[in-house]
Amino acid sequence: MKTLMIYMASATSLFCSSLMWSGCTLDEVSEEPDPQREPVAWMFEHTEDYLAASPTWRRERIEQTLWQAELGYSSKMLDGYGLEQEGWELLYAYDFPVQPLAATEAPHVRTLEFEGMPLLQNAKSKFGDDPTRWTQAQWQSFGEDVFWQMPMRKDNYFEWLLGQPELWDDLGLSVDEMGNLRGVTRYRDIRGDVQVGMSCALCHAADGVQGRAVERLDLGMARAKFRESRGLEADVYAQWGAGKVDVTDDDVLDPMAIPNLWGMKYQRYFNASGVIRVETPASAAIRFETQYMMNHGYEVRAPREYTWALAMYLYGLSEPDSEPMSDAAHRGEEVFGERCASCHVPERGYSGDLVTATALVGLDMVAATSLDRGTGSYRVPSLIGVGEGGPYFHDSSAKTLGDVLAGGHPMGGELDEDDMSDLILFLKTL
Repeated sequence: MKTLMIYMASATSLFCSSLMWSGCTLDEVSEEPDPQREPVAWMFEHTEDYLAASPTWRRERIEQTLWQAELGYSSKMLDGYGLEQEGWELLYAYDFPVQPLAATEAPHVRTLEFEGMPLLQNAKSKFGDDPTRWTQAQWQSFGEDVFWQMPMRKDNYFEWLLGQPELWDDLGLSVDEMGNLRGVTRYRDIRGDVQVGMSCALCHAADGVQGRAVERLDLGMARAKFRESRGLEADVYAQWGAGKVDVTDDDVLDPMAIPNLWGMKYQRYFNASGVIRVETPASAAIRFETQYMMNHGYEVRAPREYTWALAMYLYGLSEPDSEPMSDAAHRGEEVFGERCASCHVPERGYSGDLVTATALVGLDMVAATSLDRGTGSYRVPSLIGVGEGGPYFHDSSAKTLGDVLAGGHPMGGELDEDDMSDLILFLKTL
């Protein structure tokens, strides 16, 4: 016992000496940032864990995240990700040379000269060769570049669409102030061929505002037009409607509403059915990493610096300006507290956990019942920015907030006209 006490005293002395040498005291030692309340700071603390050559730490994170391991999506991820010397760990990490695509040049994309620079190489030239020594601000700056330029996905129909400029406006493609197609990136693939890809900004930067869902984007109709041009049946895609995409790689067509990203830091589940549980912000980075591999046919993987930076950037997005509080909105806040706050928790960015799918009357049940991702539930989304405009619900079935409350929402039918009007005014302040 005496020996143990001497050892503990010595260890404490060494620890205190190191603190004194670093200029702090025991009282000033900070705890690890809370992953839910300080997601960006938490990620910054765990950068070396995520980038480590050993996949052990990442494997633990994905096992936490996929809480229904028996589902098709979950089992596929667990069979390929974070394994020692096998699976997707063996894919080559390819730093894509990228450059924007001018709208005037889009119809001739294959014949253009390519002068793009690899994204990570460019960041290292600005911030230093060792990303583990970058500052938090530098990581987020790189994440912004990734958001706008990383080719998250490529599709034949989309390249065809770029050659049909007369369709762009109707299908929701837009041109930025520099004359480039927003969310469209040219890149050189692993074979050296120049390709066209879609970045995150294609779906999540309406009017150039990072995080705002592009509700006019109609990729279903773009697919339909492409198929019609080749004499193929196209009705199923034409029925998707604007503001919806299907980012899954299964055999089920289940297009979902494009979400705003401002509430991402509050969300405890990703995907409409909540198949991905956000235990820590690493859940988002791993989701982006696996999504990228899936979208590129498991041929290569993006450097992990890409997806770590992207998640850090999105977790740090500023919330949009909202309408000021009025007397009626204050009354609506009281209604919200009585009728809505048990699911949409204010302290969690007005988001929540899961609700049984059948509680939301009249909604599309495909996502909740799919063998691949169906949990039998839907996540309670964050309401941050909900006043920006509809459509609402995962299937875009409600066009206005009034439709949400009067239609399929569990609480909508219990509100009188005045309470509903006041509640809508409050929601527009979030």
